[in-house]
Amino acid sequence: MRGPRRVAAAGPAHRRRREAVRACCGGRRSPGGDRPARPAPPSRFFFRYTGHAPLTVAGPVSGKYYRFPAHGTTVEADARDAPSLGLVPELRRV
Repeated sequence: MRGPRRVAAAGPAHRRRREAVRACCGGRRSPGGDRPARPAPPSRFFFRYTGHAPLTVAGPVSGKYYRFPAHGTTVEADARDAPSLGLVPELRRV
């Protein structure tokens, strides 16, 4: 009859190495990570109207209407609508 099975203790070759855990998907990263910190995108966008007749523009993402009643009017826009408003020839981002 055989005795209890014995397993040799794990030597250096079998020891599990501790590796640094990297955060993912919005978790905290340790300082000095692989990439430099990216600056936060602007949260406020302003557009100035350079045309002469009143203009109303619908924001395609927020659904908000932006009204520019006269030349030189400046309006704050939702950040999600800013790329589309920037395509309107009479509007200048300020």
